[in-house]
Amino acid sequence: MSARGRSQMVIDINTGGGCDEHSLDGEVTSTHGQKEEIDFGYYDLQLSMIGFRVMHSYPNGKRLNTLFIGKISGDKLVGTFVDDDAVTGRWTSVREK
Repeated sequence: MSARGRSQMVIDINTGGGCDEHSLDGEVTSTHGQKEEIDFGYYDLQLSMIGFRVMHSYPNGKRLNTLFIGKISGDKLVGTFVDDDAVTGRWTSVREK
């Protein structure tokens, strides 16, 4: 939730896939089927923290970087985000079963 309103997306995360055991990659998919790659992903299981960047593409052609950081709690991720326009908000994700 942010000043832009609410949105929903599916976050598909893969951990430990790069040259670093803390690397994270994957993609996010909007409710309209738009897929965007996760960039600069990082996670730390000891601290139960996760962070990644996504470059969102909007129908009007605008592209916007958004940085997500969150806390891992069981099957849930809870965090905050900030984008290139300095809009901030909260996000929550629940592991799909």
